[in-house]
Amino acid sequence: MMKSLTFNDCYKEKLFSIPLFSELPDYLKSEILKRLDFRLQEINENTVILEQGDICCNLYVLLEGTLEVNIIDANGNEVLIEHIESPRAFATPHLFKKDNRFPATFRTLEKSVLLTATK
Repeated sequence: MMKSLTFNDCYKEKLFSIPLFSELPDYLKSEILKRLDFRLQEINENTVILEQGDICCNLYVLLEGTLEVNIIDANGNEVLIEHIESPRAFATPHLFKKDNRFPATFRTLEKSVLLTATK
């Protein structure tokens, strides 16, 4: 279950705390907010938000919560790769690769807040 949220100062602070944006000057941060086409959603726990093999066409930033990242190996077994703690951008390299398919499945471990933006 996903619910749309309003982007407020708290989420803005979390967004600009991640390494991708933290060193930018204030005027660029302001421009990003004006030009970025983004959605903010609250997602229930234990929800798959991206599946292994899906095409990556957005920037993903986990602003609140924790994600579990798993792959299905050659034998069909689910293998835990990592946990992603907020705030953090994830899957960013896949946004600009030729083969831009997700190599893993991303699932929420708790109620989370996700920002998605078009490239």
